[in-house]
Amino acid sequence: MTCCRYFVVFIFAAVLPLMLHATSDDSLVMLDPYEVKSYLENYATGDSFTALRVNASLLEIPLSTSVITNGLMLDQGVTDVNSAMRNISGAQHVQGGSEFQNYYFTRGMPNFYYRDGFRMELAGGNITPNITSIENIEVLKGPSSILYGMGTPGGIVNFNSKRPLFQNSQSWQVTAGSNSHVRGDLDITGSATEQFAYRLIGSWDDAKSYRDSVSNTTTYLNPSAIVKIGTNSQLFVMIDYAKQELVPDGGIPTRPDGSLPVWATNATNVSTSFNTTTPRTTLVDYASTRYLAELSIKVRPNYEFRVVASQMNFDHKGSEMANNMLDSAASGVPGFLGPDQLLRVWNSKYGTREVSVLRVENLLDWDHQLGSAQLEHQLLFSLEYGETDTDMTTSMQDHEIVDFNTRLATPVWQYFSPFLGTTKDGQLIYDRGTDGSTHRETSFAIQDNIRLSESWRLLLGLRYEENHAELKSDRENFVIGSTPAPIETHIRSEATEGRLLPRVGLLFLARPQIALFFNYLTSFIPAGPTQIGKNGLIPPETGDQFETGVKYELVPNRLFATASVFKIRRKAIATFYQDLTTFATYWKASDTEESSGFEMELTGTVAKGLNLVGHFGYLDNKVTGTDVIRKIDRRRHALSKVTASLWATYAVQTESFKGLRLGFGAFHSGPQYLEDYNTIEIAGRTLCDAMIGYVHNRWSAQLNIHNLFDHHYYFPA
Repeated sequence: MTCCRYFVVFIFAAVLPLMLHATSDDSLVMLDPYEVKSYLENYATGDSFTALRVNASLLEIPLSTSVITNGLMLDQGVTDVNSAMRNISGAQHVQGGSEFQNYYFTRGMPNFYYRDGFRMELAGGNITPNITSIENIEVLKGPSSILYGMGTPGGIVNFNSKRPLFQNSQSWQVTAGSNSHVRGDLDITGSATEQFAYRLIGSWDDAKSYRDSVSNTTTYLNPSAIVKIGTNSQLFVMIDYAKQELVPDGGIPTRPDGSLPVWATNATNVSTSFNTTTPRTTLVDYASTRYLAELSIKVRPNYEFRVVASQMNFDHKGSEMANNMLDSAASGVPGFLGPDQLLRVWNSKYGTREVSVLRVENLLDWDHQLGSAQLEHQLLFSLEYGETDTDMTTSMQDHEIVDFNTRLATPVWQYFSPFLGTTKDGQLIYDRGTDGSTHRETSFAIQDNIRLSESWRLLLGLRYEENHAELKSDRENFVIGSTPAPIETHIRSEATEGRLLPRVGLLFLARPQIALFFNYLTSFIPAGPTQIGKNGLIPPETGDQFETGVKYELVPNRLFATASVFKIRRKAIATFYQDLTTFATYWKASDTEESSGFEMELTGTVAKGLNLVGHFGYLDNKVTGTDVIRKIDRRRHALSKVTASLWATYAVQTESFKGLRLGFGAFHSGPQYLEDYNTIEIAGRTLCDAMIGYVHNRWSAQLNIHNLFDHHYYFPA
């Protein structure tokens, strides 16, 4: 979708409510001011926007929602959002490689991540949201397709951006840490007039690693503004720019039996080139620019209109890295690899992705009498159009053969030249493909959050979504470089898929601070443009969840606890297969998976100056259906059955030590499997962090120690 088309639709959508307002006799209504809370004094926000897309109390929402506040992230000294996720029950960050840095599993299911309510596509890579610009992180557990479109049934992770304030404020921060980590942040906000407020957030981060040559350099800029139009409307605009260059961490290679090479140490980086004859440089280079405009108008006291346009341009400037392809193990591969040899290939990727979304929302508060009952409705009508255009080129070529015992590396062409003679371009394996895809989604959703009585709340929702996918794929490849002509394939496909999705929730307030709730939620993921089966695009994936739980506000607006049990079913999972007879590759939508478990969280202030956040989660995840029989009833790799955390900070209350703050936390993750067959298990880990800080007037200093007791552990990829 072009910018001009966006502008026309945006103006039309904005003029409509203004016309309605012009014909109304109601007096002008002031918008509620943007509320700033003291997160440093309280980790519990008390409300959520992501769950319903209307402001609602966490206590009265029949859904499981968790919020990570900006103050909690500051106290813990996290410099990347992945570290913050360990505070949430049911959410686990999984190492997704260099391209998928924000790869989360919620309740055992992989999920998308969102920025300000808009899905950030993962295809081709993504840039980690900058912690400096994040106001809070909301985790909505369970299927959320009713409001956010296609998605897995585990839930969503939504990063909400900071907005301009009409109070002048400046924040400058310099951070230095181990492994030559240097970071600078600035945050300036204020008002130029009574109608105009601005905010400028910037950051530069340069981080090395204990791993050889691994690095990550990010430049970030985030200007935004709020313009009050009259007394009843407001326009928010924002630009979000990030550039990231990194040398990825390739982990440590293991054999199928879990054994490690003797030459591998904590510092070994296997994504780099080992051979010195034809060395190559590993580097991933990203740039991303996101534009957001949101117009909100309170047409009448009980009717608000919002129109939001978002466009994100992602430039995958290039990535170069080595990957392990084939391990001959001790037996060797006759005619190909000798014993204990590892074939490594060189992967390259570059391209662009553009994601454009227009969302129009109508919010209506409506009361009416039904018999003797007075019903109160929070109605949300949403219309959304989105388009994703991706143009990505990937290539794979052989690189080197490594002796697993000695680490001696030989270029592949040099290794095979005595047997095959001169190879084509010095390559035995070569694969290059260019995929151009377009995905469009159009949807209409209606949601009603009903207050049936003093004690009962009912949530009803329905969404219809239609997805259209187009693919243009050209591929050239050959195996054994002496083949005279490469194999070429050209795929053109197009498909449309529609789905109706329901959402139901019921909540009972047993007491003013205690609520019991139940929900049934659904999800839907259409086939991606590149997911070609034997007979065209594969069928869509579906999911649903049953959940029941209790919410307890132990101290009003200060201390909040939740506990719930759930069961999630995921069907028709897209899986990539290879026919071992013909070596043909294709997609199938046949796998099924289930997750069930128990979660509990406690967040808030337990005493004056003492804040805490903690959780416990138990997860039973298993594959229930697949063509690979060995995986049935097995747990997905890299997921722990048990996770737990507890973080507490104390602001010293005595006058002589006023301003001194102390913090301590423990984070536990149980044993995990390295692969989906569940044959190799790595031990669980418990890590401890500590913090000491001092605040004096406008200045503060803070020291954070992560992994306080220097515990060594393996993290599965």
